Amino acid sequence: MKKCNARRNLEVHHRSRNGGNKLNNAQVLCRGCHSQTNSYGKAGESPKPFSDTTKKLAVLMANYQCQCRGCLHCITHHIRTKWALRKLILYYFLGNVRSWVY
Repeated sequence: MKKCNARRNLEVHHRSRNGGNKLNNAQVLCRGCHSQTNSYGKAGESPKPFSDTTKKLAVLMANYQCQCRGCLHCITHHIRTKWALRKLILYYFLGNVRSWVY
């Protein structure tokens, strides 16, 4: 599966609602991937927020990038990026071919 690896709009997600607010329960996700998690926006008791130190350590240990391993957001982003790149390459080569013909 495709990984996200986004480096912007990072949030620290609780892997488990019952896991507490320690570093071992922290997962760094971009906003898009975080919204795809099972517990995002669901009713129920929210876990205590992470401390600023825990958030900073989690982001540092994640190398300042999303740690998602293939949610719907990642897959659709990969497909859009892949097609946009193909269009750009075709446009570039077709533009050059037109310049040779005219």
